[in-house]
Amino acid sequence: MNINRFVGAVVGVWIVRVALNWTFYAKIVGRQYANISSAHPGMFRTVIPAYIVTDLIFALAFAFSLSKPARLWAAASKQA
Repeated sequence: MNINRFVGAVVGVWIVRVALNWTFYAKIVGRQYANISSAHPGMFRTVIPAYIVTDLIFALAFAFSLSKPARLWAAASKQA
């Protein structure tokens, strides 16, 4: 496994996931969450670092799960 490609893929997936999550949860439904949170204080707790770390773990798993089939496809195409 080429470690530079793997790290690049992980970082790319992680940045895209963080950007999509921020867009959805902050911009699209953020006002609704703010209204619910103000109506029920203490019910919702936002732990942003935990979400970002979870996205990083998902990015690692996603890149690793796609790197093995990609390696096999590359080896099969070289043999053909």
